[in-house]
Amino acid sequence: MSAKAIAWIVDDDRSIRWVLQKALEAVDITVKAFESGDLVLEQLKRGTDTPPDVLVSALGTTWNKAEKSEAGFRAVDQELVLNTASAAHQCGVKQIIAVSSIGADAGSKSFYLRVKGEVERDLLKIGFDRVDILRPGLLRGERSNDRRLGERVGIALSPVADLFLHG
Repeated sequence: MSAKAIAWIVDDDRSIRWVLQKALEAVDITVKAFESGDLVLEQLKRGTDTPPDVLVSALGTTWNKAEKSEAGFRAVDQELVLNTASAAHQCGVKQIIAVSSIGADAGSKSFYLRVKGEVERDLLKIGFDRVDILRPGLLRGERSNDRRLGERVGIALSPVADLFLHG
């Protein structure tokens, strides 16, 4: 009989952590949830828990939260994601599931998509046995006053577009 799988989830959005946790627990996976990458790094450094089999990383920020600073955006969406992933791998984590973005491409002219693509590329270089990258499209959930104009238009039009997306 094999041991129960362990997953660590990291995301600053409590509702996302809750949904992921419930889904994983429903298939008998032990879950520990963290609200920041720094907390994961602290836990890994302390070494008090058995490292997880998989790290689920939904770390990221928004342009506004990064104060419209490329360095501020990269500090979270690139450096924190990669530092957390590297530390997890060094502690024996074999798999990472990372949330990226539809259209991510390290060669993109769009700063946001370029950073997401660079992170995807660099996650693959860390050496995990398995890397799963999720590329969601428009995220329509609640967000505290942090929507760009394009997102607001997309949200308004998405119910109409959904009518044509069957598959």
